[in-house]
Amino acid sequence: MISNNRLRLSIPAVLLFAFACYVIFSVSVGGPIFASDEYAFYISGKFNNQLAALYSLDPGLQRVSNFVYFSLVHISTRLFGEHFLAAYRVLHAIEYLAAVWLIARTVLPVAGAQRMLPGIIACLLFPAHIYLYAVMPEVDLMLLAAILGFALARVYPQHCLRGSVLAGGALGTAILIKPHAVAMLLAALATLPLLWAAGAGPRRLAKVLRNGVLMLFTAYVVLISLAFASTGNWSFDPTVALGLKFYGRYLDNPVAQVSVFSRLFSALYYLLGNATVIALIFSPVLVWSASHLVICLRRRSSSTPEKTALAIFVITMVASHLAMTAWFTAGAAALSEGEAMRLHGRYLSAALIWLPALYFFALAELSERAKKATLLLLGAALLLGMFVVIPKFKIFPWDNPLFFAFFNPQNWFQWSFGGALPYIGMLLFVVLIGGLGASIYRRQWLPRILAVQLFLILGVGCLQSYAWLASHLHGTAEISRSGRALGLLLGDKQIGRGVVVSEERYGRASYLLFGLGNAPKVITQAAGARISAQDIAGADWVVLDGEYQLDFDYAASLTVGKMRLIPLQSGSAAIAIANRVASAPVAAAVPAVQRQAGPKTVLSVGEVSPWALAQAPGNGLLLTGFNAPEEWGAWSSETVAEVLLPRLLQGHLRIKLFGWSLDENLKAPLRLKIGDQVQVLSFSNAGKEIELVVNVSKPTDRLVFESGVFKPADSARILGVAISRISVERLPK
Repeated sequence: MISNNRLRLSIPAVLLFAFACYVIFSVSVGGPIFASDEYAFYISGKFNNQLAALYSLDPGLQRVSNFVYFSLVHISTRLFGEHFLAAYRVLHAIEYLAAVWLIARTVLPVAGAQRMLPGIIACLLFPAHIYLYAVMPEVDLMLLAAILGFALARVYPQHCLRGSVLAGGALGTAILIKPHAVAMLLAALATLPLLWAAGAGPRRLAKVLRNGVLMLFTAYVVLISLAFASTGNWSFDPTVALGLKFYGRYLDNPVAQVSVFSRLFSALYYLLGNATVIALIFSPVLVWSASHLVICLRRRSSSTPEKTALAIFVITMVASHLAMTAWFTAGAAALSEGEAMRLHGRYLSAALIWLPALYFFALAELSERAKKATLLLLGAALLLGMFVVIPKFKIFPWDNPLFFAFFNPQNWFQWSFGGALPYIGMLLFVVLIGGLGASIYRRQWLPRILAVQLFLILGVGCLQSYAWLASHLHGTAEISRSGRALGLLLGDKQIGRGVVVSEERYGRASYLLFGLGNAPKVITQAAGARISAQDIAGADWVVLDGEYQLDFDYAASLTVGKMRLIPLQSGSAAIAIANRVASAPVAAAVPAVQRQAGPKTVLSVGEVSPWALAQAPGNGLLLTGFNAPEEWGAWSSETVAEVLLPRLLQGHLRIKLFGWSLDENLKAPLRLKIGDQVQVLSFSNAGKEIELVVNVSKPTDRLVFESGVFKPADSARILGVAISRISVERLPK
């Protein structure tokens, strides 16, 4: 038996090891991860005193109002310069470990070192820690949730005034980090009267009311003070600091014609989905917290105030965050079909970070009756998970890294990624069902079985999440590198000096804009559209991500990656910029290609254009995400590979493709995207020609192939899908 002292000493060692792992990944990861969300927080923070100008230059930029978080990002960009992203990830790693340490300090006196150590390891494996690699406020909110829990569960039972002030300070700060922290405020307001009713706080109701008022007053003072410090605008109205202009569109939007009853029903459905996921993984903590609270409420007293405070805090945090997330998601789904049937587990992270730390203590505390309740809850969660949640809801790693453990590449919403682990989610359900059966057969096995299952779920969640990160970052590496190269060349200290033209705004363009870091004017146009002098009036430069018809004069243009840079300064100034592009060391690392002169023309009705990939780039094809062409064609090397055509495609088209893939890659969906159309490709492991008929509404010059990738043991290359030839015919309507 290891002594408690040795266990206590091992806790810092575990935290230090985790920090080393987080730092290694932080500095080795390239560009940003979460596209437009991450760019919105980054650019709004970097230029936090010019928000109105940012929204004017880029109408698609999300209008979030996380003022304190913006200030943190602003300071970090000033301190770390071009190394901001790696340094900020390291800061987030420190914040996450500080949150885990503070939670451990809160739980340790109740749980003991022997149960605390595996709880800390579970916290470090909690898949939501991947947000520490992002310029997003999730980790900051987890740290403030840890401070709030320390204030209410550790300090308040002994020193209610100090606990109230500390809790209020955490709440006021959290709301300016992310307005979703209103759920933390609701949890704190519910915790104080429940502590009184359970006999774990002040016994006089007047004191409870005083403490609540003190907490709210402190939160209010901190809120308006930090808002003033962050924005320079003084107001006693707290709604100004809350910044509900963006979030309010989801909370109360008159455009979305949804009745209150429909909104409520939808919210209950999302609440059921999120609650099922939590019960599936953390049912012992939920049952222990609820049973302990019920006992104390019946007795109207508690012999262990800190234990009771922990149970109450966990219940109120989980309940308030479930309600907030469900209501928010229901509103978002009413506005956008893309938001429907998504489980936004990241909004729950501030509450869920507490559950792994309490898991092993809760297992040891379960009475025989509570064990039966745990088995019932787990059984119900398994049934709902298999027959409601998995078949109905979308499982995305950016939404819910914890639930991503149960991801199945063969899903109904047709999304996957290269490197996804097939069938592992189904295997997890088999393990959970087997564990449930074994626990029913031998009740004394329950603690060990559930402990193993927790680490298995957390481990698989991390494995799937990191597999997605590796695949995703590999796919966005080219655009991120090109953006950084252009950012170093053009400078990133002044906004609005240039123009970026792209086919879309929230995916690929976000990585380009993040790399540039100078908040240019953003124009979203389909490929082949006409860009006039009026569109770029007043700009010093233009970056084109795609082929466009240019109705303005320019002296020179250069290609960096797939981007085309056009300096708009005249004479020697343009030549100087051109020379800087050619000699920039970062740009040299980005493959450059020469494109044909003149605008592209749209394929006419009846015209047939065949292209052989073996002849690229001589025949006008530009390949991105492919291995070098061979005499028969080319293998893709990335999960997302593009063929840039020398012609524009629009209208009713017949597309013929000759190709094949590896058996290993055929397990994942193989798709072709052309404009706004997505087609599943029925290739096999032998070469064959397939024919597709599509109707493309807007001109496009790109064929985008999505597939799994695999590196055979006898090959030095990564292989995805093999394409030999492409033929496109424009059909009459």
